[in-house]
Amino acid sequence: YQYLPLRDPTHIRLLTLCPGSFDDLIRTTLSIIDLKAGPRPYEALAYAWGDQHYTRQIFVDGRSHPITQSLYEALNYLRYVDKERVIWVDSVCINMADVEERSHQVIMMRDIYLSSASVLVWLGVQSDDSALAFENLEKNNFERLFTRLTSTGARAIPNLAEANWEVNIEHDALQAINNILQRPLFYRIWIWQEIQWASDESILTVGPSSIGLEQFRSALQLLVRDRVYDRSDIAGLRQRLVNVLAMVERVSDKSLRSLIHRTRHLNCTDPRDRIYALLGITDTPLSSPPDYSKTVLQVYMEATLQQIFELHDMTILSSCEMSNNTDWPTWVPDWSTGSEYLEHFTGLNAAGDTYPEVRRIDLNALEACGVFVDQIKNVFPLYSSHTITTLETLTTTRELLQQHGKKGTYIRGEPSLDVLCRTLCGNRVSKRYSPPREDFLDHSMISDVAKLFVENWETARSWYFNPLVNEFRTMAAGRSLFMTATGYLGLGPQEIQPGDTVCVLLGCNTPMILRPSDDVRGAFEVIGAAYVDGFSDGQAILGPLPQGTSLVYKYDETRKRCLVAYFDVYSGLTTTADPRLEHLPPEWSFDPKLQEDSKAKATSRDPRLTPEALRKRGVKLQDFRLV
Repeated sequence: YQYLPLRDPTHIRLLTLCPGSFDDLIRTTLSIIDLKAGPRPYEALAYAWGDQHYTRQIFVDGRSHPITQSLYEALNYLRYVDKERVIWVDSVCINMADVEERSHQVIMMRDIYLSSASVLVWLGVQSDDSALAFENLEKNNFERLFTRLTSTGARAIPNLAEANWEVNIEHDALQAINNILQRPLFYRIWIWQEIQWASDESILTVGPSSIGLEQFRSALQLLVRDRVYDRSDIAGLRQRLVNVLAMVERVSDKSLRSLIHRTRHLNCTDPRDRIYALLGITDTPLSSPPDYSKTVLQVYMEATLQQIFELHDMTILSSCEMSNNTDWPTWVPDWSTGSEYLEHFTGLNAAGDTYPEVRRIDLNALEACGVFVDQIKNVFPLYSSHTITTLETLTTTRELLQQHGKKGTYIRGEPSLDVLCRTLCGNRVSKRYSPPREDFLDHSMISDVAKLFVENWETARSWYFNPLVNEFRTMAAGRSLFMTATGYLGLGPQEIQPGDTVCVLLGCNTPMILRPSDDVRGAFEVIGAAYVDGFSDGQAILGPLPQGTSLVYKYDETRKRCLVAYFDVYSGLTTTADPRLEHLPPEWSFDPKLQEDSKAKATSRDPRLTPEALRKRGVKLQDFRLV
């Protein structure tokens, strides 16, 4: 097939599937339309390409055209018997042999998907239990919808997952859902972008079975919120549910840093697409357009430097993990490899609203200002991997709780077992959020179950302990427990060693583990992010919160995200004002609108939290040279 050229920058091709029965030859036609000319009913196809060396033939305007087996199967199922179907599919509608056209059409993909009537998400051909999976996902949604309507009246239901409903699902059906969640499409980074652009009317299809995207999303929200995996022995179910929900759920925080964390588990052929595949979604795009002539290190370094110097956000360093590439600066995250961790630390506010003080010394070195917290004294390896069996996890957990949870009281007088439990789950507890997150456990419940777990091993293999074990395994897999020289307990990268430094860098909301460099005198290598109990809420910089006050993440309806707030147990009031800070100077006022403007946010600085102001408060700031 010979393509006719696209003569206008807003022109695209559409593929018309001619009617046909299942075993008929696939016949199609291609037409050129102007995307800016107005609505044109077509559906956009999202699918995993599959093996590009194994191809099948279709006919386009009477001429043969090779496509992958995966696309051939999709078109075979998606075409109608009695009428035409108009779709946009990248590998046919773009002339892939024309590099200039391909580059331009890739830039247009956001508009192509947003202009479509819906997106067809092709998961592949059916398996023995795929229909069962879709039936049960739909069933749970309809039952929940009926419950909400009968209890609240015919009000609008913006999100079905808000319903108070306990999932009751049989093992075979849950296993079928687990199998669906393993489809390769759910783990491709470009597909994530396409699903983000998809309307709620879009459809997921497996062979002849289908389910609405909104139904599918709501069902997964319910399964995660209800922690159905705690009542199941299906290996890996929790992480598959969480990962696929992250794939199909609408994102509210569209910062590049947040999107990188959210998509870290997804696959891509070209490691530069870890960044480039997010540019159609993020509200903090790169300063320069995608350029595949740049090396992976150049792309990652530019993204990191933009976060630090343009957006004044040092939390990007929390993505850093030990790399085998010795030519790679340790302060540049290597996103090309999948993360060892099931979950990154969330809900930490170690540096508060401080403003970074950082400068670039040379091509591979930064000097960042922060606070020395402590030095690591002892390291205790945890779960080697998130794939260990439940019995291995139970055994390891009980040994941990017995070894470290019976040491009396912690530094601040709390029971050591409570602190250990909070550390092992990275302080991911429900009441850290307002309203409380139902997919997180309550801290008091964690501690109570842990006590019973330690005291009664005979019942420890009961499913009653699954929530505790799942939570610990989720956060602690691939990490090590550590104790600092002054007795603080923490959770950090598996590679940490005695003698490593714990610090809080200004503008970085997770404590960081640094190691003195063997090659550069006075410099440090970045080992990774950590949770250190007692340093989650800005204590390293502003000191402890007043008695009876706790930091919470309060959901803001206007901005559709959680904001830092402070809850006073005595008054019952929640405020956004940090009680450790004095009032703003008379000439200053807080304008929340500035937070919605990325340019204003980048230049707005709380005068009480600048490095100069912190030094005047007596905060012992020091410079850390990172190489």
